[in-house]
Amino acid sequence: MTDRIMFGSNGSKFVARVSKPGVDVSSTNLADFVLHEDFTTLIPVARGTVTLGVGASTSFTLPSIIGKHPFVVLKSDEGILPVSPWFNLRGTYFLRLVPATGACTIYNEYSTSLTITYAVFITP
Repeated sequence: MTDRIMFGSNGSKFVARVSKPGVDVSSTNLADFVLHEDFTTLIPVARGTVTLGVGASTSFTLPSIIGKHPFVVLKSDEGILPVSPWFNLRGTYFLRLVPATGACTIYNEYSTSLTITYAVFITP
């Protein structure tokens, strides 16, 4: 099995790394990483705010993420934290994206309407 995540000390250096699928986190090629402490910046490709009712969703397409491994940040004005739908025990909100097509969908599975702010980034 490939080790893909490393957060913590690596010798005398603190590292924060996530490698691409099938690539071990010990790789020395920065092109093999989604997140790496030596990246100088993340490139914002989308941001916005949507208000979604209970059980609602909204979709959009981001051609700039095709073939990339995007980094997504979500927050709600109501202070509710997002939770992965695979770990979701009480209902919340999340963004599902497909890097192969650029399709993005934000879902609200929380018990009330939420105003959700999102940002999507890619690595250089």
